[in-house]
Amino acid sequence: MSNARDQIGRELVEAVRATMQTLGRNATGRASDSLRYEVRIDGVDVFGVDYFEQIDKGTPAGTVVDLSNLVEWVAAKFGERGRRGVRIAYRVRQNIYERGAPSDPSKLDVLDKSYNAALPSIRQLVDRDILRLTDSTLA
Repeated sequence: MSNARDQIGRELVEAVRATMQTLGRNATGRASDSLRYEVRIDGVDVFGVDYFEQIDKGTPAGTVVDLSNLVEWVAAKFGERGRRGVRIAYRVRQNIYERGAPSDPSKLDVLDKSYNAALPSIRQLVDRDILRLTDSTLA
């Protein structure tokens, strides 16, 4: 079953990357590039950058976001660098602090949407592995 779990992990990571791209939650690519999985005895965990929960569930109002991450995001999203990029990042940080982010709730729940998208493939992998194990046991 470990081989199937490795395949499930790869499938989930690719599904999360695709969902992030579709939802516009991957401006710099750093979060997507950081995705990895770990096989456990009882399943598979998917991990990413330390702020991945903010990508998945949003950032509540009242949160002070790291300015250096926002400067990088502004450069990737808008092509603004230098002092202008920093000024925009400050304004974005203030807006997040006041209102939270993202403002569009349809861009949230990246992991749930990814899991649902990958579920048919995961079921096939599990079914195939169960058949393989059953066949080897009965042989």
